[in-house]
Amino acid sequence: ISILAAKNTLHRDLVSAMKSAGGPILKDVGLIDRYEGKQIPEGKQSLTYRLEYRDPAGTLVEKDVLHVHGRVLSELEAKFGAKLR
Repeated sequence: ISILAAKNTLHRDLVSAMKSAGGPILKDVGLIDRYEGKQIPEGKQSLTYRLEYRDPAGTLVEKDVLHVHGRVLSELEAKFGAKLR
């Protein structure tokens, strides 16, 4: 996912919130890219993360992943004012 967040938002806080909201099927969160530049509003940063979903009990279906992904995005917006880019 790619989000816009305030420059002073800490990476570790974002990852912690994503893992908490993602529950047991969100196995890993990795930062792919961080960008500040002309296309990004002043005081903001663009962050792109890789989220790995896995359920050891069985095969995940798209509906379940989308539900958890939505919770992750809602948590980022509620806690940090982050917006999907």
